[in-house]
Amino acid sequence: MSRFKFALLAGAAILVGFGGTAHAGYDTGSFNMTVVTGDTNGNGFAAVQGANPFSAPAAAATFTYTGALGFDNTAAQNSGATGDLNSTFFASAGNLASTNYGISPFNTLQGTPPFTGLSGIANYDNVADFLKSSGSAAGYLYGSFYTIDLGTLAKGTVITFTHDDGATIFQNGAQVGTSTPGPTTVVTDTVELTATTDTILYYSRQNGTPSILEVTVPEPMSMALLGSGLVGLVATVRRRRAATAAIAG
Repeated sequence: MSRFKFALLAGAAILVGFGGTAHAGYDTGSFNMTVVTGDTNGNGFAAVQGANPFSAPAAAATFTYTGALGFDNTAAQNSGATGDLNSTFFASAGNLASTNYGISPFNTLQGTPPFTGLSGIANYDNVADFLKSSGSAAGYLYGSFYTIDLGTLAKGTVITFTHDDGATIFQNGAQVGTSTPGPTTVVTDTVELTATTDTILYYSRQNGTPSILEVTVPEPMSMALLGSGLVGLVATVRRRRAATAAIAG
């Protein structure tokens, strides 16, 4: 095979590889996730590191989630106890299976003040009850605070996230870039990472539906590979042309 043909094939392979590694849709993988749900006393709160917006008691679920970070419950706002079900929120990602859980721990708010008499409020005794529970209600009656570990991401990586109601990115205990941390309509924020280290996404579900979190993390190495491949292809073409011209001369 001639060098020229080989270079063309190599360049094509890199282009195919680039298309294959870019995310189609939302970021997919396994993510350590903690969800805390509780009474917010009728107030909105900011999704930032160290936030503790809940009056006691609060329900907590800690697990490893496997799937796409594309969650949404776009139902009309509903102040009822089941207005923002976890099963609906996670449905766009294929729901959660019990095999995705490393349960430690599951707690419950069911039947505790101010939730006495309400059904479906943060009964996190097990996976099934977690999915049946509601994450928030209109009027900021109660809400949920999410901590999602995105893993170690490279400096310069650009994260785009669409959310309602509040999300931030933190590295090494400090917020990266600017995003809307508290109650908002659906917005899209973009953050460029400043270090190669563990990256945490904080997200709040509050004030009932809609509740949305959609996260896309491009793979910057793909661009680097594409660039180096094209440079090599151009160099090979130039050498080929130079050799042909020398022979012809």
